[in-house]
Amino acid sequence: MGGTSNLLTACVAVPSIESVVVPSTVSVYGPSFDNPQPLDEETVFQPTKFSLSVQFAEIEALCATYRQRFSPLRVSVARFASVIGGDANQL
Repeated sequence: MGGTSNLLTACVAVPSIESVVVPSTVSVYGPSFDNPQPLDEETVFQPTKFSLSVQFAEIEALCATYRQRFSPLRVSVARFASVIGGDANQL
């Protein structure tokens, strides 16, 4: 999480940087059967104990803090999903 914090702090310090996109993962939602379909921004994070999911949930919370505190800087999060198809054995 320190790397993301450093990145966001650096972006705030450079006025010409107007926006930043931080990668994340849909695993922050966790594998809950209670999750709505499709997931939306109001869905509560329920990351598993898998450390990467927890770390990304913390990173997203940090991004939300920067979004609120430093309004000129647009902080967006892109949540990527693992998509596995018929050629999964090629991974």
